[in-house]
Amino acid sequence: MTPDSRGRCKRAGHRISGGEQGAENDRLLVNGRNVCTAVLCPISKQVNAFFAFDRNRDGKTDLSSPDPVLSNLPFIQGADVYVPASSPPDRTASWQLISRGGGPVRALKVPNWDSSTDGVTLQCLPRAGS
Repeated sequence: MTPDSRGRCKRAGHRISGGEQGAENDRLLVNGRNVCTAVLCPISKQVNAFFAFDRNRDGKTDLSSPDPVLSNLPFIQGADVYVPASSPPDRTASWQLISRGGGPVRALKVPNWDSSTDGVTLQCLPRAGS
């Protein structure tokens, strides 16, 4: 699966759950928008890899359903998440993981590379003791 030049491929590695655990939800924010929802990151899925890209190739984010291919794999989730891109890059994209139970926010900013020529993999390692 290859996203178009307006989309981005990203991965965040950490078992995440969201939307159904109350205070125990994780939050994975892409440019400030939480993509870790009950639909995409249920505790039963035990997501530890999240692929975000403009699946519908329409320049819009749609978190109403998971990617039909990636969601069939264990521990992996994919969703239609639009991140503006440019070649050459002209700004940064912000990625934040706010873990359940507290701890520091893990944040990364990366150039908004065009995915037709570049790709980015982000890895968030578990906190000590988690």
